[in-house]
Amino acid sequence: MVRRPRINPASGEAEGRPGLYERVEDYVRSHHTLSLATMGHRYQDAEEEPLPHAATVFYAADHSLRLVFLSSEASRHAEHVAKVSAVAGTITGEHKDWKEIQGVQFWGEAGVLGGRVKVAALSVYVRRFPFVKGLLSKWKSGGKMRDLEVYRIQLERVAFTDNTTGLFGREILELGRDSQKRE
Repeated sequence: MVRRPRINPASGEAEGRPGLYERVEDYVRSHHTLSLATMGHRYQDAEEEPLPHAATVFYAADHSLRLVFLSSEASRHAEHVAKVSAVAGTITGEHKDWKEIQGVQFWGEAGVLGGRVKVAALSVYVRRFPFVKGLLSKWKSGGKMRDLEVYRIQLERVAFTDNTTGLFGREILELGRDSQKRE
């Protein structure tokens, strides 16, 4: 069962706007790249202080607003997620005027998928990016698929900034760890 998210402050429905969850969902579904922030070690040296890392990835949102992306298991962000699943990120466009700024900041848990869940998530991704189907076939026949993994981000908290509604128009959507249907 999907629990309704806690929204802070008021969702805006009273002013005739869609609720915050719907606005976040529309925004996330209308974009295709996100900046993913992870923490980890540059090398396998556990004595080293963890360092932040950022990567831009193409993503697709599934029916529960979980974010699916593909990456090489050898990438720095994949190595970080394998050890620390907590991630943060942003989804935004480019704006010339601060009054036009809109975007999403998110916090959540990321992980590599396997089995039927991986197949279902890959289907969501290929539906969003049909050209990937041809690439996957080509990569598979060339042996390049062995390092490619399917990842999913379970959103826990989202900050939606919409300066079109006024100066620093930011609302928080608390989704929590168990708010989205898990498979």
